[in-house]
Amino acid sequence: YSKVEEYPVKDLISLHSKNLQAHAALFGLEPLRGDNPPTPILPSEEELVYINQLIKVYSEHANSDLLLEHIFKSEIYKEHLEGCRGEFYSAEGLKRFSRDVLPGEFDRLLVSVLAGIKRIAASPKHKNGMDKLETVLSAAAELQITNNPLSTRLLPADLPGACHQLVNDEKLKWLK
Repeated sequence: YSKVEEYPVKDLISLHSKNLQAHAALFGLEPLRGDNPPTPILPSEEELVYINQLIKVYSEHANSDLLLEHIFKSEIYKEHLEGCRGEFYSAEGLKRFSRDVLPGEFDRLLVSVLAGIKRIAASPKHKNGMDKLETVLSAAAELQITNNPLSTRLLPADLPGACHQLVNDEKLKWLK
């Protein structure tokens, strides 16, 4: 017992809180994912790339150049945009969880999602950007991701949200 040391509880808590990944591995615990970040009323700077792609899709679909303020007032596109933004922020919640608990796994998840939808996204059968967007998001929602430790933490909007993350990272486009 000469190697057993007394350690104050507050020091143990402090030590384990510094590395959640090691703590979870040591005790076999799965940390809670927590809530997704709230979707801001107006798009943030970090959303601009995928939002601009969606604006192009909506403009093509409407046969008219639309601005974001038109879309926010549109009976046709407003709810669709809100749904896409909710998916983006769901994936953003998973990304933040991964960063803190399973570093690098969100990027590996994006690689898996891209591999699962790439052929579908590249299909010449898409009639327009809206058709491509809807087909790819539906295919992403049906992907069976089992080779990633984040798979047990996935919410329904995460995989379609991963597509928006890929668009935001310029690894996927709805329109050329």
